[in-house]
Amino acid sequence: MALLYGWFHASDHQIISSTADQSVYSVDHGLFLPGSYNWTSAALVTAAPPVPEPLFAQHCQTDQIAEASAKLASISDETIAEAMSSVPVEWGVADSDLIALGEYLSQRRDILTSAISSTKGP
Repeated sequence: MALLYGWFHASDHQIISSTADQSVYSVDHGLFLPGSYNWTSAALVTAAPPVPEPLFAQHCQTDQIAEASAKLASISDETIAEAMSSVPVEWGVADSDLIALGEYLSQRRDILTSAISSTKGP
């Protein structure tokens, strides 16, 4: 969750936890982009650089962050493009905004994973 929230620039941290097995689930991702529900291509450009979300990262070990970073790095531009192309037309999101969102996620993936790999050391 530390990388997911940082990758998207989430501004609303809603989680559900289970005391039975100590699981934590992230829910309600409506406010996961700059501009929240009303995000625009212009709002994406104004986002601060991605970093692991401190609220979650403080509970992670370095190797856990590195493992999550490797998984994030494996999400290809093609996979991001497929996700953008699967947005229903009924949602009313312009193609230009979907393209901008795909580019936003691709760039932030690269920035975030590069920053994490450069802090791992030799």
